[in-house]
Amino acid sequence: MRKKIYRAIFGQNTKTNAFIALGILLFVALGCFGGKTEPAPPEYVGLWKGADGSILTIRADGSGDYEGGSTKVTNGSVTINDGKLSLKLMGIGKTFQIDSAPSADRMTLDNINFKRNGEFTSFDETDASTPAKTVVNDKSKEDVPADAEVESLVKASIADFAEAVKQDDFTNFYSKSSEDFQDSYTIEQVKDSFVSFTSQREKILPILNKISETPARFNDENRVRTEKGNKILLTEGEFATSPQPVKFANQYVLEKGDWKLIGFKIRL
Repeated sequence: MRKKIYRAIFGQNTKTNAFIALGILLFVALGCFGGKTEPAPPEYVGLWKGADGSILTIRADGSGDYEGGSTKVTNGSVTINDGKLSLKLMGIGKTFQIDSAPSADRMTLDNINFKRNGEFTSFDETDASTPAKTVVNDKSKEDVPADAEVESLVKASIADFAEAVKQDDFTNFYSKSSEDFQDSYTIEQVKDSFVSFTSQREKILPILNKISETPARFNDENRVRTEKGNKILLTEGEFATSPQPVKFANQYVLEKGDWKLIGFKIRL
């Protein structure tokens, strides 16, 4: 009886047995290719945008994503050694030559300049603190809110950001941004951009929480410009928190009578 049952399950067909064996071997092979990720060096963690339009995301746990040209890798393993950066899933992916290691949120891979996103803006800007090179019409000071109002806007944005970092959930922070911001970026992109903050929340949150009681120091006069028919408020400065000051460069668009966040840059 046992022999009949055994034959019923496994059969006598060698081709079938070979197919099953091949399936097991393939499963084992894929498992080996996947492997375990090692934590990524902190200086590499973040969402990087290449000058060629490619996007590279490196998370603190050593996983990452890449999209550029015909190559796309999601939740692959990042390895950095011997002057090379590899992001692969099951042995397939992308390997870069590290021409210039990360410094001041910039690095060069395969002769392509990458910039780490610690900011978001839906307009074509090289930096949140500088006006776009396209049509910019400076408005009179009558259009600029009082410094106290601007400070309240910035503090509210950073408070929402701090809560997002604490909870590792950017839903509320995202919901308070402008429509144009939400049309340009997903919550996942925002979260990936600030992974260097969430991965070090124990060190960063005590500093961010001091901002509510710290006056803002603006680097220059706050200003309003018009682009594509939209009024854009630009503000840049810092909070003299300890042990490190918090620097910001934010942009807000006037949307249905309210200033809504459209560009956010923060640095400790």
